[in-house]
Amino acid sequence: MQFGYDDPRTHAWLVLDRVRTAAFARAIAAAVRPGDTVVDIGTGSGVLALFAAKAGAKKVYAIERTAAAELAKAHAAENGFSGVIEVVRAEASDALDPEHPRFIPGLRDVRVILGEILGHVAGDEHVHRLFRAAKRVARPDAVTVPDTYAMTFALAAVERFFSERTTFTKVNDIYGSVNPIYFSALWSKLAARPEVMLVQPAELLGPEVRTEAFALAEPLPRSFGGSFTSDREGRANAIVCGFDSHLYGDVHLSTAVTSAPTTWQQIVFPLDPPLDVASGEHFSLSVEPRLISDRSTYRWSARGVRHTSKGDGLGATFGGGKEDWLAQLGLRLKEPRAFGWSSRLDALAAMVAGGPTGDVATLAERLLAAHPTRYADKDDARQEVLRLLRLLEVL
Repeated sequence: MQFGYDDPRTHAWLVLDRVRTAAFARAIAAAVRPGDTVVDIGTGSGVLALFAAKAGAKKVYAIERTAAAELAKAHAAENGFSGVIEVVRAEASDALDPEHPRFIPGLRDVRVILGEILGHVAGDEHVHRLFRAAKRVARPDAVTVPDTYAMTFALAAVERFFSERTTFTKVNDIYGSVNPIYFSALWSKLAARPEVMLVQPAELLGPEVRTEAFALAEPLPRSFGGSFTSDREGRANAIVCGFDSHLYGDVHLSTAVTSAPTTWQQIVFPLDPPLDVASGEHFSLSVEPRLISDRSTYRWSARGVRHTSKGDGLGATFGGGKEDWLAQLGLRLKEPRAFGWSSRLDALAAMVAGGPTGDVATLAERLLAAHPTRYADKDDARQEVLRLLRLLEVL
């Protein structure tokens, strides 16, 4: 399932994922008591909010920042829960912040915090930050669904990586051997790129290992890892990573390779060069996110007694070295003393100069007034406003 979040097919596949949906249904039925107030963070089509309403919640705040909020409203009405489910279109971080104008005062009565905002790497959709914010404003006895997760790891010989490697190495001889043109820089970036794919159990070189459990309402872990022991020989070209989430009670939801398939797949971190692994060999596997929401910033390693292989997703990005790549992502290796002022900052300064407003037309007028020669007309300025708001994740 590779559709965008604004594509209705995405929401259809999520609802049709019976492993995922049934697990949340069981967990919510166990967690919600009659008369509870519930918040569903990132409600999407509203399915978790509907489960909470069916379980007896008297009030469900369904928060959604995208236009999918209209789906949630329609589904609440269709199922007779318009009086129970209140769909709020807002950034969850704003709605959960008591100092923000969009804060929902009723969240102080919440006893159950819901959110299916787990990524392929469980914490990569800001779930830790949002669940922690929800816990700060909810009742002291509030519970979260999901509650915790552990990451799963294994070394694997992923056939797709082998076949792609064979295909992509041809970039160095595509124009023949007489007067070859070399593309090794391109190849090196292809070889460093993490992928999302469905890995087969037969491709694993040993049993998957689990990390410790991380609570979603606690700080985000800075690294994941574990000790792996192979049970067969092979050529390991990847570290395969999934998660095992505890939802509530005895309900778990797993994306490990050996679990029932879901709409999630696994994250595959390539090892270049591959490792020749013997049966019974021990390895220490680790994955370190630099920026949790962008797996292209992750680095990883497999360390054994005989040899080591490691990778860095920044090697798959374009730029003038690691410091430049990190700077493009808003990160710095050291505190900068200066930076280049840009037209984007000019535009942002003009947009906010007149004070707070939620009106796009007003922001466009400010932009055009401040920079009359930069934008062709008001519509051109409006497009710039929308682009910058999208960049800031306001839209």
